[in-house]
This record gives sequence, C-alpha cells and structure tokens, in this order.
Amino acid sequence: MSMPSQITPPSPSDAAAITDALYRAVLGIDTNDLSLFKSAFVTDGSASATMMGTTHSGTDAIIANVFRSVGPLDTTHFVSNVRVNARDAGEGKAKIYASAQAFHYRPGEGVDPSKTERLVSGGLYDVDVKRQWDGTWRVQHWGIRFVWLEGNMAVITG
Repeated sequence: MSMPSQITPPSPSDAAAITDALYRAVLGIDTNDLSLFKSAFVTDGSASATMMGTTHSGTDAIIANVFRSVGPLDTTHFVSNVRVNARDAGEGKAKIYASAQAFHYRPGEGVDPSKTERLVSGGLYDVDVKRQWDGTWRVQHWGIRFVWLEGNMAVITG
C-alpha cells in the first residue's frame, strides 16, 4: 500500500461525508448491525474487500466472510490518522487512508475481566469510495493490511 505525500483535500463537509462510509462499515461491525454495515458499500454489487491476501468480491461475499465472522464478536475498531484524497471527487471518486486498531473477544467475553483471550490487530486501511446517485459516499473497495496481530486467531476463526 503506497500513500501519496501530497493529496487533494476535500472540503470539510465532503470529508465528513466521505469518511462516513468507512465509519458506517466499522460501526456496523462493532454493533453487529448488518443494515448499517451494508449501507457503507456501493449498491451495484461491485464492492470488494481484501484482507490477509484474500479478496472478497460482492457485497454478499463481504457479508459472509467479513461481517458474519467479526460482527457477532465483542469488538471495537479505532480508526485514526485519516487522510482523504479527493483528487477525483468531481468524478464521484475519492480515497481514504487510515490506521486502525481493533480488539476482538468472543461473544459475551469482552466485558468479563476474567476472559483474557482476545485478538488485537493493528493495520492500515486503503479505501476507495464512490458517490452514489443519492449523494451518499460508499465503499467500492476496502483494503486492509495488517501490520501486527497479537493474541489468538481462533477468537475469529473458531
């Protein structure tokens, strides 16, 4: 993932609307809210997500392989260092770069201090977003590159 040092920043209102697409996806996972999660992705079925070397193409595949495996867990995802490149905003396209840290516990174990088995991750997001016919910005492609993992992958994989 290569991030440009120079970007074309959007207006503050466009930046909020553009980044809201990513925030809807992340909060949809953290609250296990499928409707909110789906609202983050383009509606034409062409959305994709890449993580750990695997690309999931189409909203149904993203739901099956990302949302269904992580949404039911006790999770919190923290997104920071967000940069928006609106170089192609006139064409209805923009790019979001961000850092993320996420904590994953088995369902019901996140608030139990005696349960210490978890998976913590740190990574970089590279997100292509597209403006839809109704003016909302939605994720076209969500690239996730994990920089580090700590804990037990079985928390997610079972």
